[in-house]
Amino acid sequence: MRQKKNIISIVFIIFLCIGVMLSLLSLRSAMKIKKVTLQSIKEKESQLEQFKPVPTRGEVIYLTSKKEILEGHYENVKWLFDTPEARMPKDLPTTLEFKTLLLNTHDECKELCFSNAVELSASLGFEEYSKGVIPPREELPNLVKELQIEKELIDLLIKSRVKKIEVIKFSKPIDTTISNLTSREFPISFSIACEEEALTDTLYNLRASNFLFQVRDIKVASSALVQDKDIRVSMVITVKVFL
Repeated sequence: MRQKKNIISIVFIIFLCIGVMLSLLSLRSAMKIKKVTLQSIKEKESQLEQFKPVPTRGEVIYLTSKKEILEGHYENVKWLFDTPEARMPKDLPTTLEFKTLLLNTHDECKELCFSNAVELSASLGFEEYSKGVIPPREELPNLVKELQIEKELIDLLIKSRVKKIEVIKFSKPIDTTISNLTSREFPISFSIACEEEALTDTLYNLRASNFLFQVRDIKVASSALVQDKDIRVSMVITVKVFL
């Protein structure tokens, strides 16, 4: 009987030791978790230091309104990138079709100028192709875009009430890449004779056009060949197109 009690005592002591060991392990694990948690809290507090002091309700409302304005500007810029005017043409004519398109567009420009009493220079660019030279197939995208730009430019100059449109000349397009966004700029030089008010209207209409015109250089001078109120303006502008 005594031996049986000893066995029970030993078993009890063993279970007690196991319980103590498990408790110690749990306590050690809890201490470790507590240490990691405290360290994480300190790191979060350190990160949140830059946001102090906490913005007031009025500041939150103000910043929210500014955020909405910026988002609106972003959507407007994004829309500009997706317009046909800001992209290279997709449906290209054949080389022979381009010559027909060129002649028809120039005839349309001349008729518009005549009906609005605007003197138009005989030189509208593309001279070699107007005279019979067939353009290379690889140049068609740029040529079609330049023709679209020229038509838009003449339309807005007529709308601005200029009196004379002189030589329009395109230079070699320039490609640039910024932040994985590639664009192509088409430089154009031209001269006009107009009154000062018409120059103001021209600059406004360039800005308001769906084409992304940008004035690069402008020179204004009086001319003995035109009326006293008229000025002669030479401009260099570019048109940006996204590829």
